[in-house]
Amino acid sequence: MNQKNNLTFSILIPAHNEEKMISSCVDSCLSQTRKPDEIIVINDGSTDKTAEILRSYGSQITVISIDKATGNKSKAQEIGVKYVTTDILIATDGDTILDKDFVKHIEEEFEADRETVVVMGYVQSTRHNTLTALREIDYTIGQDLYKRAQQYLNFILVIPGCAGAFKTELFRNGAITFDHDTLTEDLDFSYKINELCLPVKFNHKAKVYTQDPPTLHSYINQMRRWYGGGWQNLKKHYPIIINNPKAGLILSTTYLEGLVLSSLIIIT
Repeated sequence: MNQKNNLTFSILIPAHNEEKMISSCVDSCLSQTRKPDEIIVINDGSTDKTAEILRSYGSQITVISIDKATGNKSKAQEIGVKYVTTDILIATDGDTILDKDFVKHIEEEFEADRETVVVMGYVQSTRHNTLTALREIDYTIGQDLYKRAQQYLNFILVIPGCAGAFKTELFRNGAITFDHDTLTEDLDFSYKINELCLPVKFNHKAKVYTQDPPTLHSYINQMRRWYGGGWQNLKKHYPIIINNPKAGLILSTTYLEGLVLSSLIIIT
């Protein structure tokens, strides 16, 4: 049991046709050294064995089933947030594995400074081949170099959708709302948080392991979605660039690095 003054934590997992990975994801949440107070899975209209797998966990998790797929992760999250009863909401994906100390390190960050409203973790690739190994290099550069610099400048560009923790009151009081008009909901969230000048912490010890595209075709599709969503959000939130020179610097270097590295991976 948590002491009266301790923060409480939920893990929210949207899942659509995740039969290959959902067990590993849920097991990693259940195996935390600091147990989450609740685990909520949104079964977003899955047509594979996801629902059957989730039922096997019984009362260990809360499953919210949506009969027809929403087609948008942010819609599934919006539904899921309504069921969260704790102080902190940890958002992850159905194909992501949390390190056993993930919740522990997230809790330490929030407890160290109660003014913190968002904590983001460190994303690593579950390597399969040369392509995903190259993606791991991209993650390393983006986090060990860029994320640390962005935290210093108090403008973290992207809070990853598979490794973000938020004070639930952000959603309860309407400070952050769910829009469904971009391809990259995590980037949309990040812009909103930066526009509100909310304090964000980056904890490199809080690790998650994500599944990256193993083929060139799937990699290109993912990059098309990321960059498409990137431009959508840039158009949507462009005033922050005009009003914040640090944002312009961070965005220009990030987009340039991403274009160069993606081109090199495709050429290779």
